[in-house]
Amino acid sequence: MGLVSGMFMGMVFGISLMAGWRHMMKYRSTKRIAKAADIKVLGALSRDDLKKICGDNYPEWISFPVYEQVKWLNKHLSKLWPFVAEAASAVIKESVEPLLEEYRPPGITSLKFSKLSLGTVAPKIEGSS
Repeated sequence: MGLVSGMFMGMVFGISLMAGWRHMMKYRSTKRIAKAADIKVLGALSRDDLKKICGDNYPEWISFPVYEQVKWLNKHLSKLWPFVAEAASAVIKESVEPLLEEYRPPGITSLKFSKLSLGTVAPKIEGSS
């Protein structure tokens, strides 16, 4: 009796596992199709439609067509960022550490940066007018 009930439970478990997997794949597919339709609709919107939808939270390049996007500057800045960050960190250290020493509380012997990093990702410049 144990063998038969074990086989039955195994089959029920396997079938339910396959049904759950199929349901999950259908759900993902419908979500993917809906997302693609939303992207298609958003891509077809005009500049004025985007202003109406976004309200006050729209980027400058939507409201001012003269606003120049600086993708080229972001591209070069991302390549130069490790060197710029290192140089800027050194300048910040040299200028801020004397101020820290000047305003150091009496109970503390010294205030210095042990590690100063501006990060590995370059800042993104949206554009210039």
